[in-house]
Amino acid sequence: MSRFSASRGRRESQRANDDAARTGLFHRTIVSANSNTFARTGRQDHPSLPHWPAYDNKRRATMILDEARRVENDPGRERRVLWQEIAAA
Repeated sequence: MSRFSASRGRRESQRANDDAARTGLFHRTIVSANSNTFARTGRQDHPSLPHWPAYDNKRRATMILDEARRVENDPGRERRVLWQEIAAA
């Protein structure tokens, strides 16, 4: 590998690490801000997040903090139901 290729690879790797760090910091900031809002108001909403309805056993609304922040109802339902069936056996 040439010195040029190695240095380019290091730069690309550093860029990827920087992006991951910024994304992690962004998510931690959102979670922290949302937790503070919830502690102050009792509501789970924050301006930078989509509306997050209160959790109940029917909808199981869960905030997904991914690149596209969103609320999903009962994510992983199949896995949860499987484990409930195993536990009941």
